[in-house]
Amino acid sequence: MGNLTRERIIDTIHKNLEENMYVNALWLEGSDPLNCEDEYSDIDMVVDVEDGHEEEVFNQVEVVLSSIGELDLNYEDRQHDEKLRQKMYHIKDTSQYLLVDFCVQSHSRDKECSTFCKGDVLEAAKVIFDRGNVVSYEEVKREDRIEKEVIIERLRVLEGRYKQHCRVIKYVERGNYPEAFMYYLKYVADPIVELNRLIYTPEYFYIHMIHISHHMSDNVIKEFEKFYQVKNFEDIRRNTKDSKELFYRLVNEVREKYNL
Repeated sequence: MGNLTRERIIDTIHKNLEENMYVNALWLEGSDPLNCEDEYSDIDMVVDVEDGHEEEVFNQVEVVLSSIGELDLNYEDRQHDEKLRQKMYHIKDTSQYLLVDFCVQSHSRDKECSTFCKGDVLEAAKVIFDRGNVVSYEEVKREDRIEKEVIIERLRVLEGRYKQHCRVIKYVERGNYPEAFMYYLKYVADPIVELNRLIYTPEYFYIHMIHISHHMSDNVIKEFEKFYQVKNFEDIRRNTKDSKELFYRLVNEVREKYNL
């Protein structure tokens, strides 16, 4: 079972769901459409299903996966969107990384949720079948949708936080490491990451570290990753002081990029 391939799992689910008249489309998200899957990648699957048949499709997929091997994970991750349900599956004795992240969206869900932008660095779809014309692509880039007012507001927030380093250092002085570390992330390290996001992936300025190694060069990553390599109070104290030059250089780069 250890050599079970992701291709076999995808193909087995595909063949079974395509026979279900209530399933309008099946596609892959995550690493597959971005061509960056490797031996550590899970399988991100989404199906569009006629309203009222969502549970039936989950049951069908669970029978299909169980025909391959015993499921040792069958967990539903509750979503805020009532038109979307997500379950995580894993087949016993297969790679621990070979999770099946299976999402069922009701057909009445907002069509924007299955509309993608060409060239997007994070969200894309690899369509397996789509008899309902569910998945679509737009030419516009998400970056073009970011209003200058949003950038201005994020700079205001980040600069305001950065000026509150006293919140970090007071806990260093008190010898309270958990609090010092928490505030260090909020007021020193995380603002630097978001500034880089505003420069390189402004359409996703809010996703912090998600896939960041795919979105920025090694040199950029190395410049800020050192601020997350802290072990003690002295590291926090030193990094807080040393971050100033980089922080304001990035602020200026954001201002120049957006003519602020």
